[in-house]
Amino acid sequence: MVWYTGLSQSGLGGEVIQEYNGDLNAQTIALVNIFFTYSAIFSGSNPYVVLSIKTFVKSLCDIQGPSVHQHVQCALGSDMPNWRLINACPRCLYHIEGKPALWFQLRCTMDGNNSLEQLAQKEQIGEVDGADQSMGGASKEHLDTRVNLNEAVTSKMWGIYDETGMFLALCRHSFVLLITDMVQSGELAKYPLAILNKLLDVISKDIGMGYNIGCSFGTTINKSPLGSKARSLQFAFSVGAFHGHAHLRPCQTSHLATYTQGLGLEHLEQCESFFSASNKLASSMWYMSVFHCHQAISQYCYHHDNFEAYSRLSKFLVDNYKQAVEIRATNYALAKTMNSLGIASTDVFHNWLKEEWEYLSGLKKEPKLETLQMDYYRKLVKLDESEFGKNAATQEWISYDPNNISKAFDAQDQTHRVETQHRHAIENRDDLKSEVQALETHLGIRHWWTTGSEEWEKAKEMVTMAKYQRALDKLESLVVACLFELTKLNMSRTDALRARSQVIRTAVTTYNIAASELNRPKLSWDQPWAQPAACLALDQYHNLVHAKEEIIRLNREIQLLTTSIHEETAYIQLMAKEHQQSDPLLAIQIQKFGWELGCCNDLHLMRLKKLGKMPGFSGTLLPGQGVLRRSSGYSDVWGYYSE
Repeated sequence: MVWYTGLSQSGLGGEVIQEYNGDLNAQTIALVNIFFTYSAIFSGSNPYVVLSIKTFVKSLCDIQGPSVHQHVQCALGSDMPNWRLINACPRCLYHIEGKPALWFQLRCTMDGNNSLEQLAQKEQIGEVDGADQSMGGASKEHLDTRVNLNEAVTSKMWGIYDETGMFLALCRHSFVLLITDMVQSGELAKYPLAILNKLLDVISKDIGMGYNIGCSFGTTINKSPLGSKARSLQFAFSVGAFHGHAHLRPCQTSHLATYTQGLGLEHLEQCESFFSASNKLASSMWYMSVFHCHQAISQYCYHHDNFEAYSRLSKFLVDNYKQAVEIRATNYALAKTMNSLGIASTDVFHNWLKEEWEYLSGLKKEPKLETLQMDYYRKLVKLDESEFGKNAATQEWISYDPNNISKAFDAQDQTHRVETQHRHAIENRDDLKSEVQALETHLGIRHWWTTGSEEWEKAKEMVTMAKYQRALDKLESLVVACLFELTKLNMSRTDALRARSQVIRTAVTTYNIAASELNRPKLSWDQPWAQPAACLALDQYHNLVHAKEEIIRLNREIQLLTTSIHEETAYIQLMAKEHQQSDPLLAIQIQKFGWELGCCNDLHLMRLKKLGKMPGFSGTLLPGQGVLRRSSGYSDVWGYYSE
């Protein structure tokens, strides 16, 4: 009989540790079958197979004894605080000696997802008094309630779910940096604040973060206790290329990834791809305990980082390099466009963005002078109407004769009614006249505007345009909101939008009335940045700049990849050799750990070798002298590893 410790590097068999030719009983055969089946199925910690981990772990512990994973990590120096975060991505967090710092040391993105929900249990198993104090954590009752997304659907689920999802941060190569549970809440501001605080403490300075509400969340950061720390460590927020185009244009000019210096060709939307795959865990986690829920997520992230993200790493670098080289080749086309538009320098593009932001920021609310002029016009219109009403009431009061009142009516009551109407009309006219006089004093108007005058017609046009814009904004917001709702119900292509919404039909009627009163003005392209050709040139310029930034970063990351492959392989071999005499079994496990980490290294080197022969490649494939941080995130000790 042959006993296996696991699959070998070739995947066809395990290390033979004992051979037995005696009789086999049913229990022995069952244990061998369970052990080999577990090794085959869970090679690579594949999370997609929904089987009972607990049963396999019990059987393995009976056969193999205690786990050796912690011993391997300890032997490699990987059991220190924050080690996993510091070494999560060797391309983002690995360094080569003598190389200057790039614009952002770490480019990452974060977002929340509520697919991995966990139903609340009547009793929380395993909780003991004083657990929070011993673990140094905060109880759920004391969790912060600051929100950045106040969704009605979130509030309804709090009574059903204990953990409503997860909030995570990924680097630009899709390696998991940090994960936190969302507990009985939606996407509250405390989750990104906690992740940001950890990144600033461990990774330190020069972090560029993408977040779908990064524009408004930057204000939250500045007002929080983390504001001074984030500013001193040069932390920067951006909005992803996908979500950013749904934001207002003033936000895009200052936060969109397209216009953010130093991001390269980064879209900052890695979380959506991660959630698309991790949603497969949802069906198996509804009724799990908190421990098993965390275990499943941890196992998935381990598999994702070591077998998904790492295997795609060289492809990511190669594809981005090819894209950047293609964009860089459009330099001549940009020069031709600039010449046709009469643009002498690329500095003009930066000035355009600044001018556009200043112009659009001024349109967030109506200018004060125009607002007062429109108020004055409205008061004059009401004053004319009030004057007409006062004259009518006066005429009725003058012509009123109590003797002509029918006996069916009380003459005295009728007299009081006419007199009261006349008095109210005079009071209303006097009140409006006082308001008109106050506005005239404020605006410096010597003679009030009359119907048909130039000032009257100009103010009338402004009031009509404002009414039209408000009707259009109301209609647009209602239609977009309803379309989002119907899309979630898979009804966006039916007649439900037309049939069910009386509110929208009312808004359409209001819009049609406002539009009929307006002589639509012709579009004016007074500002150069508002011209379509100029907008195209602006985006073309920034794509070209980002392509050059991307090539610089990719040249560094390609050398980092070759360096880390060389030095990590050498380091693991060195550690295995050091433990060969003192603990040969641990040395074997260290070698197996190295095989697992390096299963894709040959593929990476082959892809990079082909890239090195491509026209336009300006980097190097030779490994440098790497620096690998092996210590706590709160110190700055660096170790050098070479064979």
